[in-house]
Amino acid sequence: MFKLNRVNKKAIINMLITAVLVVAILDIAALVVWIINEGFKPIVTIVLVSFLAFFNLIIIASAFIRYFRYSYLIDENRIVVREGILFVSTTIAPIERVHQITVESGPIDRLTGLAKVMATTAGGEIVVRFLEKELAEELAIKLEKTVKSIVKEQAQKNEE
Repeated sequence: MFKLNRVNKKAIINMLITAVLVVAILDIAALVVWIINEGFKPIVTIVLVSFLAFFNLIIIASAFIRYFRYSYLIDENRIVVREGILFVSTTIAPIERVHQITVESGPIDRLTGLAKVMATTAGGEIVVRFLEKELAEELAIKLEKTVKSIVKEQAQKNEE
């Protein structure tokens, strides 16, 4: 088949920061509910705290699982992304179908020096996440050159 690339180790930091933010929001929401209700009976509080701790652990663990399951490939013919936590999916987009290439980075990406390459096709979009910013820019330029080459070849074939 094909050998997929692993993402940079900075990606796990990115994923953990995101997971910690989700956990913090979940915990703050639970605390607000607890304060508004002026606390709960002790048994209810114990159950809710246990439930919350369990979900916090799952959210943090999912960052590690996502890191180890995420891989990608960009070559002359296709873009491939494999990702998932419970259900692993593989998305393949042929290069000749790519119309637009974008490099983006959100606040957490910028904090960790990462970016994502988004390739738009007629059928949708394929996103390669957790790339070092320099690598993302290099891949985007390489993709653009490959797409232009394919378009030029197709135009020459149509003229013949």
